[in-house]
Amino acid sequence: MPRPEQNGGNPHEQFSNNREARFTPPDPQRWPTHWQVPTSADLQEAEARYRRGLLPVHAPLLHQMAPSLGVGTAETVEVAEQLYAAARRQADDGEGRMVGLAAPQVGIAARTFLFDPRESPGSPWPPVDELRCVVNPTVEPIGDAVVKDVEGCLSTGRIRGWVQRAARVRVCGYTPAGDPLNEVHTGLAARVLQHEADHLNGILYPSQITDDDDLLWSSVEQDDQFIAYVRTHRQGDSQRWPTRLPRDQWEAARAGLPILGSLAPANSPVVNAPTEIAESGWG
Repeated sequence: MPRPEQNGGNPHEQFSNNREARFTPPDPQRWPTHWQVPTSADLQEAEARYRRGLLPVHAPLLHQMAPSLGVGTAETVEVAEQLYAAARRQADDGEGRMVGLAAPQVGIAARTFLFDPRESPGSPWPPVDELRCVVNPTVEPIGDAVVKDVEGCLSTGRIRGWVQRAARVRVCGYTPAGDPLNEVHTGLAARVLQHEADHLNGILYPSQITDDDDLLWSSVEQDDQFIAYVRTHRQGDSQRWPTRLPRDQWEAARAGLPILGSLAPANSPVVNAPTEIAESGWG
């Protein structure tokens, strides 16, 4: 999972120093409102992640149930150390670049993940060493309350989406040393736990989105605009993000077709994406 945005406690939104930014429709002459081909910055970002050990979105390991680990064994401790090391490699500035990471995302076939335990983030990025490791976790909703908010994922590149999750969850499992864990979480931590638990069951979050209008694309150059869009959308603004990810493009990317540059392996060709979306984009 990428970094949180400080106001609102969302774990998937890119951080910005411009806290007062507001989302306004861009000039159509300057920013087209159709589905966009990945930019060179998007491709460079993805390639850097692959070089640091992240698996591409169509890797079979990302679509399989992760096997359980022994409780408190030397092997489990070693797997946890490998996962922390992989997280540090993804954190290109050494301070932390995520609020969660599941073992399969970095090629480790094991039922374990790292997560940020804060209910609301106190800084743009948690240091990797402050992420907690849960072995053989189960994550279950408590009650019927749900929250819909934006998510993103290292494994899915520049895709963004509005995902409905349980507002309160219980996580059970073990520490790498074998100590039992049984905790209740809300807010940021609850969303991260559900997102990472999905990874261990072979599910990537775009597959949890049922409304095609909630499946979006945001290029690197659009980060500040996207943050402003999310902030005003949470406040009840009805403006729509102009660039959607067509469902068939997501399914093709999952199958390994070289359609989305930032979802394909670094050496895959990139072909043009569709230039129309289902709706006008700003309605």
